[in-house]
Amino acid sequence: MGPQFLYEASDRPHTPPKEVTDASLGLMLRLTGGAGWGTNVWAEDICRIVACVDWEEASGALSSYSLLHLAQRCSRAEKIDTGATFIRMMYELFLAAKVNSILHENSKDGAPLSSAYPAITSVVREGISRNNMHNWLNAGSRWGRLASAGSIYLLLIIAGQPGLASKLRSKAVSSTILFALCNDLRWPDNMLSTSFVTDRLVPAISKLQKLIPLQIPTLYSPTVQKRRNIPEILLCQDLVTSDRYFDSFHQRWFSSLCMGNMGTDPFFFARGGRRPDFFQRTWDTIPHPVIWV
Repeated sequence: MGPQFLYEASDRPHTPPKEVTDASLGLMLRLTGGAGWGTNVWAEDICRIVACVDWEEASGALSSYSLLHLAQRCSRAEKIDTGATFIRMMYELFLAAKVNSILHENSKDGAPLSSAYPAITSVVREGISRNNMHNWLNAGSRWGRLASAGSIYLLLIIAGQPGLASKLRSKAVSSTILFALCNDLRWPDNMLSTSFVTDRLVPAISKLQKLIPLQIPTLYSPTVQKRRNIPEILLCQDLVTSDRYFDSFHQRWFSSLCMGNMGTDPFFFARGGRRPDFFQRTWDTIPHPVIWV
């Protein structure tokens, strides 16, 4: 029996198999798990975590080993873990952004270079593990893909779901599943995923936008900022600029579907907007995409 190939390059790509779409739906449902998810209290709690608000219960909770005080300490530990998870995700995202800036800076004919090897090697020479650099860059690239599907506020939601960031960072979620998840978030194509996005995710992100006016450095050089129309500081509530920024991240085998006016009209697809082919936009920037068959 000859070798079995899972992928092929094609200009008529197939949609992913049922196993991939099922895994994507499972991740979408996990995004919104937990009691009180999406409520005003939930959003305010995330706001407090990001703002590093002082621990109001500290004076009482640390005074004894009562059941209540121990429960308050456990609650605090969970919040600290959420904040640390989000900070780690942002640092990985920043690292990926810096590498992308280097790739764009050294691009030829407007197309970014395909290899980050020289950039990684320059850091390895200073004593950083190459394996760590690859892991951080891979994670940061994943956060960039997800942010292109749902903005920085989607990353906040992921950080708030225990264990979800670690799962998305790991090999347990293949690139194909991640791509399917991103496209399902941008262009849900069935009743369940459409309801999930329009009824739960969009309102939750809207609440976080109003409560948490995040700003992040894009870390692109002035030359790349001008070429790609990217600001030095990204106002994360500006979804149009946010999409343009994260869509500029170099994805070796993948480019997300267009938002379908989601930045200005999140319910466009729910009213009958036609969803493009799963891998349609791959051909905008990549000569030979890898397609699941």
